[in-house]
Amino acid sequence: MAKCEFLNLQTTKFSLLQAEINREYEIVDIDEYFEKSNKKNLDCSENLENNSKNLSYNLKIFRRLAELGIIKGEKITLLKKSFLNKTLLIKIKGYALLISSEIANQILIK
Repeated sequence: MAKCEFLNLQTTKFSLLQAEINREYEIVDIDEYFEKSNKKNLDCSENLENNSKNLSYNLKIFRRLAELGIIKGEKITLLKKSFLNKTLLIKIKGYALLISSEIANQILIK
């Protein structure tokens, strides 16, 4: 019974916030964060100027994360969480990086 539960845990994807400390994971997806927030901004915003600013801001975040190596298929390790889980210290490509819990919650790993 325990083997089946372990296999199911390995094949499902979950948020980086739910990860165990000092364990290596593989990034499955981060695009959902930007797709959801872009749709939300398009639905809630009243004028076109705000929509274009929000879209360009999300693209800048996505591009910056990609520059830092946070891309699909990359290995990532959670090193520490802050006391209130506001920030997370991760290790990716051999260097340590602090990210906010909002972004970490949208990084899907397995």
